[in-house]
Amino acid sequence: MIAFKNLRALSDWSAIHPRLLEVITFMLEKAWPTDRDMVVTRIAEPDANQKTAIHTCGPPHRAADFSIRTLPDQTGKRIEEKVNGEFRYDGDRPKQVAYFHDAGSGNHLHIQVSNNTVRRT
Repeated sequence: MIAFKNLRALSDWSAIHPRLLEVITFMLEKAWPTDRDMVVTRIAEPDANQKTAIHTCGPPHRAADFSIRTLPDQTGKRIEEKVNGEFRYDGDRPKQVAYFHDAGSGNHLHIQVSNNTVRRT
């Protein structure tokens, strides 16, 4: 099940990019542990620590962050690998779709897409 950290994340959910929804659906169905809620912590809310503007461009919103506080680090890395193995961000830009990292407040899973994000064949 998908849960939201706050009302801002819930409100932003209605305006996410169709490709982002596709990636999140894949993640929920194929990579996320079935006994844990998937908690969306941020979609479009700006953060002083962010290095890019992907959380503030849109709508449609092209990025979302997920809490992994209740998951072991190896599970976060496994989800990152599954998502990146299934999706390519953009053939012209060497970015990942999924990043498992610490942005200053603890590890989280960052998912981002472009208009050119596709499933790998």
